[in-house]
Amino acid sequence: AFKSRTLEGLLREKFFTRGLDQEGAGLAHELAISAQRGRVLFVLDGLDEIAKDTRCEDGVAMKDFLRILLQAQHVVITSRPSGLDRSLLPPSIDLELETIGFSPQNVQDFLFKVLTRSAAATVQRFIQQTPLIQGLVNIPVQLDVICYSWDSLPTDGPAVTMTALYQLMVRKLWCKDALRLRKSAEGETLTQEDINQLEPQEIDELMATEMQHLGYLAFKGLTNDHQIEFDGKALLTACRDLKKYRATGNSRHVPPQMLEIMKQTSFLHTADADLDASTSDSEQAWYFLHLTFQEYFAATWVAQHLQQPIPTGMQDYFSCHHRQQPLPAGMMTVEQARAFVQEQKYNPRYEIMWWMVAGLLEGEALQDFFDLLQGVPRDLIGTRHQQILASCLDEARARLDTTVVTKLDAELTKWMHFEIRICCNGYDRSMLGSQNAFPETLLFSSLSARISSKAILVNTLGSRSTLSDEAIRFLVSTLKDEDSAFRTLAAKALGNQSALPKAVILSLVDALKDEDNKVRSSAAAALGNQSTLTKGSIQSLIRALKDENEGVRWSAARAMGNQPTLSKAATQPLISALNDKKNADVRVEAAWVLSSQFTLSDAAIQSLTGALKVKNARIRSLSAKALGNQSTLSEAAIQSLIGALKDDNVEVRQSAAKALGNQSTFSEAAMQSLSSALKDQDARLKSFRAPVFGTSEADIRSIISALKDEEELIRSYGASVLGRNSTVPEAAIQSFICALNDKNVSVRAAAASALSDQFTWPNATIHLLTGAVKDEHACMLPEAAIQSLTGALKDQNGYVSALQDDEVYVKQSAAAALDNQSTLSEVAVQALIVGLSSEDALVGRSAESALSKQSTLSKAAIQILIGVAGMSCLYKYTTVDCAFTQSKV
Repeated sequence: AFKSRTLEGLLREKFFTRGLDQEGAGLAHELAISAQRGRVLFVLDGLDEIAKDTRCEDGVAMKDFLRILLQAQHVVITSRPSGLDRSLLPPSIDLELETIGFSPQNVQDFLFKVLTRSAAATVQRFIQQTPLIQGLVNIPVQLDVICYSWDSLPTDGPAVTMTALYQLMVRKLWCKDALRLRKSAEGETLTQEDINQLEPQEIDELMATEMQHLGYLAFKGLTNDHQIEFDGKALLTACRDLKKYRATGNSRHVPPQMLEIMKQTSFLHTADADLDASTSDSEQAWYFLHLTFQEYFAATWVAQHLQQPIPTGMQDYFSCHHRQQPLPAGMMTVEQARAFVQEQKYNPRYEIMWWMVAGLLEGEALQDFFDLLQGVPRDLIGTRHQQILASCLDEARARLDTTVVTKLDAELTKWMHFEIRICCNGYDRSMLGSQNAFPETLLFSSLSARISSKAILVNTLGSRSTLSDEAIRFLVSTLKDEDSAFRTLAAKALGNQSALPKAVILSLVDALKDEDNKVRSSAAAALGNQSTLTKGSIQSLIRALKDENEGVRWSAARAMGNQPTLSKAATQPLISALNDKKNADVRVEAAWVLSSQFTLSDAAIQSLTGALKVKNARIRSLSAKALGNQSTLSEAAIQSLIGALKDDNVEVRQSAAKALGNQSTFSEAAMQSLSSALKDQDARLKSFRAPVFGTSEADIRSIISALKDEEELIRSYGASVLGRNSTVPEAAIQSFICALNDKNVSVRAAAASALSDQFTWPNATIHLLTGAVKDEHACMLPEAAIQSLTGALKDQNGYVSALQDDEVYVKQSAAAALDNQSTLSEVAVQALIVGLSSEDALVGRSAESALSKQSTLSKAAIQILIGVAGMSCLYKYTTVDCAFTQSKV
């Protein structure tokens, strides 16, 4: 959290940490001005994590300020899907994406970068054989920790559960912390060799105090509206709470320096590590290595309560009957812990924590936990209960009594059949069975026996994010099924896995020869979803481009287009296909693949240039797009693209214009052709053509004419293009000023932004700009417009006049403009001194900054300074400093 509710205040507090230092304040101020001009990209990471801040006492102010940031001209917003308040988002978002982390290829590259080749190969095989791991390594920090712990990972025996994996990783990191914290045993400080010889239980005992503190902090955060960031006060409170609490049942000594010890562990990190020594703990923010580590430590806290009841002699402390004050947040009696499980078992925020609780508990406590899950309240309508049950069972299966496991498996199977009977029509999938936690063995035993259920089994396997070797073998065998429908479904299911073994890819290549076109099409699509393909696979896809079926050709083209880079050998058949005059469809597919490549040979470029003149408009458009992806083109290719600007087909003209817009240099003949192209009546084409113009007088005249175009998009784009030049003719500035009154807000914004980039202003335009500031539409302009308009006032007295304006945004811009002047007149100085007492922070900050740059002030100015210093104003102390640095005082 931060105290200020202004952009400048946020920058000063969080980014320029020496907030009281004049340089830091100045940087914050300048950056805030740049942000108002639309020259800053905001990266707002974790919008869902501050949801609670908009519900606090001053949440209205926080929400209003957050909306300002979210509606910035350039902004990237990240958020988890759950907990996202979409009412905060702007009405229109240019692009919305779902991030998936590391791709399989990224994982492989990372392994061979940080490990030896033999170790990387071992870890890679382990990942491929362990579906659970495949779901974790796409998170970079998780993969990093797994690599660090790889020598402790079991490569044989029972399947690794998520909890077991985290236990291993945590213990590995505890070993590193034990050495750093100079842990001792029997009065002797442990060496690295001593620590390496410790058994897992001995490591747990050695780090029990730290584990307990992190567990309490993690659980307290999750139950406190999913808090993931902790300041120094929160850490200190946790330490104080636990001085009175002994969940382990002994009188373990809590060191007085426990707060500093927590900060030194591998599991708490801070982004404020470079703060100076004078910074208080309350200004530092701490968070767990990753949210899943917070969930793991929270699970250890809950498991302590359920596994080991409150020890004898401490019941009085935890008995509400004997306490006059309630327990601190996060503290629980045994009864409260059990009630918490019952009440929150379906809460998605605690889902991963429940999995890990099941993985940590043993014996009667584990059985009791499943009894709590099975007890009331219970979801009787949806499948939420079965989902959480399957996930917890997956973590605890090896430690539960076999009769209990058999009973729970039977219940899951019964519910899956019920779901299929109610919801599936024979070719759908089971939502319950699609979960990775749902046992594959139950799927095979329940569905593979009957032909009528085989399609559901294949589809369900295909919808799971990771598959075991057994499941992949089953799908490969289904590729040879007598029924072509099953072969098609199997190919689609395999296509959902992006890193299939080579043997499976060869089976899909064979399926490209299947007699059924749907099977061939699905096989081609499956190959296209692979992160990497062999030369042989690509050659098979190239042959599929000539398939008699259109769907197969399209799937093959898509598959090849998904490859980021094709070799010269791979593109040669595509060039031949592009030149194949007998089959237009094949030429289209070849052009489509080539349009996704960014490095093409001269032969390919020559063929694409020739394809701009074929009869098929789709081929012409794709060929222009492919040429546009090349950073440098020959004169012949550029001339052909210029000719395509006059194509009868609008898509061809658009692609040609985009392609030309990507070129950095043009001949004089090219520039003349481009200028005449402004007469094209298609608005979209003209908007794409604007970036290619130069700075000659003819070019500028052409773009000025675009400011008067009947299409709003053309006027907006023309203003933004022309504004890129630091000095433009007076005629252009006059056009900008007229555009400030345009009925379309995007046109006004583009004109204002263009004006803000100009550093010299003709005198004849000043009065027009002054009037524009007070125009009724000015309130609709962005801050960049206000800044540029007020900054257009030529003389300092004009600035002073603006400082006395009734509109606060005019004052802000005038003060900021004066801040850019190295020498100020007496009138301007006196106006700025008065501005120090302004209620608006931006005005006061700019006035303070401008005055601090003046080495000599008049006697009258110093008297006014002293008078202002006696007032109650935000910059009183700066005023005194400024006055007493003058030699005349």
